[in-house]
Amino acid sequence: IGSFSTTAITTALYVGSGASFLDIRNNIFANTMTGNNASQKNYAIYLSTDYRSLEPLLKENNIPSEKIFFIDTLTSEVQTPPKLDNCIFVQSPSALTEISLAFSDALSSKGCDVILIDSISTLLIYQDVHSIIRFSQTLMTKGRVMNKKLVFVALKEDSEGLVKDISMFVDKIIDYTKP
Repeated sequence: IGSFSTTAITTALYVGSGASFLDIRNNIFANTMTGNNASQKNYAIYLSTDYRSLEPLLKENNIPSEKIFFIDTLTSEVQTPPKLDNCIFVQSPSALTEISLAFSDALSSKGCDVILIDSISTLLIYQDVHSIIRFSQTLMTKGRVMNKKLVFVALKEDSEGLVKDISMFVDKIIDYTKP
C-alpha cells in the first residue's frame, strides 16, 4: 500500500439527518484552514450545481474564485458553455470518463492542490453504486499518486451504502451526525 503521507490525504464528509447547528446551505464550506503557500490552487467538482450559480455564493462568503478551479457537470446539458480559464465544462454528471479526464487535466496542468467533490452521492441519480465506487477509487488513486488532498462530500441519508463502501478507501471520515 505504501507509506503514509500527510500531503496525500483523502477525506469523506457525510451529513446525516440528525445533525444540528450545521450550515451547509448552497454547498459552500468555509473554515479557517489556509493553504500552505500563496500559490496554492484549490479544485472543485460540483455535481449538484453549476459554476455560474456558485459565483455569487463564493463572493458572498469572501472566497476568491480565482483560487478555485471548477469542473461544471451541468451547464453543457442546457446550453453551450462559455470559455473560462478556471472551469472545465463536461457533458453531464453521468459522463464519468470525461469527468475523470478533466480531473487529471486539472491535477497536472492547473496545479490544483486540494480537490473537493460535492457531492459524490448526487451521482446515484445517474449511475449505479458500483460505478460510482470505481470512479471514486480512480480519483483517489490519481490524487494519491500526485500527492493531492481530496475531500468527498456525501449525504448519508441519500447514500448509506455508497458511504459505507467508499469509507474503506479513505483515510478519514467526518460524520456530522454525531454530537
